[in-house]
Amino acid sequence: MRQLILLTILLLPSLTWACSVPPRTLSLTNSDLVRSAEIVVLAKAINYTAKNETRSRILDFTFEVEKILKGGPEKIISLPGYNASEIENSPGNFGNHMNPEFWAFDAGNSIQLGNCVAYGLFETGKSYLLIIASKSHTRAYEQVSSLDDLWYKTIEVLVLNENLDEKYN
Repeated sequence: MRQLILLTILLLPSLTWACSVPPRTLSLTNSDLVRSAEIVVLAKAINYTAKNETRSRILDFTFEVEKILKGGPEKIISLPGYNASEIENSPGNFGNHMNPEFWAFDAGNSIQLGNCVAYGLFETGKSYLLIIASKSHTRAYEQVSSLDDLWYKTIEVLVLNENLDEKYN
């Protein structure tokens, strides 16, 4: 009996923390994030529907593409995410990404649960810089209110730099 209790105590943390070591892809550098992306677009969230999963708060958001920075997607993109208005202290756009917290702490407009996947926090009617890659990233779903947003400008420069590297290498 004592061995069973000890075994349960040892295994309990690994069962409750399904993602104790997040994958490196969740926090790539900005350059690596752009390099790994298949699609980078500015898109507006136009609606959402509930997923068919029981007790899941993850929603299917539909976005209308406003501007393509990389890749060639359709005019409509669908991504899973959470309703930002239901999340307490949702980060929004970090003051057009001028707040030092965004840059200092790898913060992002996302939420990560026990499955080691970052999900965007979205509101219909708002625009987002969507960086779509095979793996999720904490900064792949940033809310952008204008083309003067610092994050938007940063990613735009990195995409341009990547295009120049490909052209001359």
